[in-house]
Amino acid sequence: MNATMQATRFWIEIIAALTIALAIGAIMYQRFQQGSGPVSIRTIQLLAIAVLAPLILILGLERVLEPSAVGALIGALLGYLLSGIGNERS
Repeated sequence: MNATMQATRFWIEIIAALTIALAIGAIMYQRFQQGSGPVSIRTIQLLAIAVLAPLILILGLERVLEPSAVGALIGALLGYLLSGIGNERS
């Protein structure tokens, strides 16, 4: 792998890691602004997607996960994300 590809992969991983931290920080900020009360299901889903998607990307780029496992995890993540769409009211 040449230096340009390694540098690109490095920056993609840095941006993905920062996305995880930013998502957790944004949810915490929102919770402090709202005060106490129950956490909504959509907030939990948003946090799960915002953490798991970049994490799968990083593990796939580092070749910790096989490409078939990355595909399966992305499919499961999308299924989880889209599972409740039929129950929502417009």
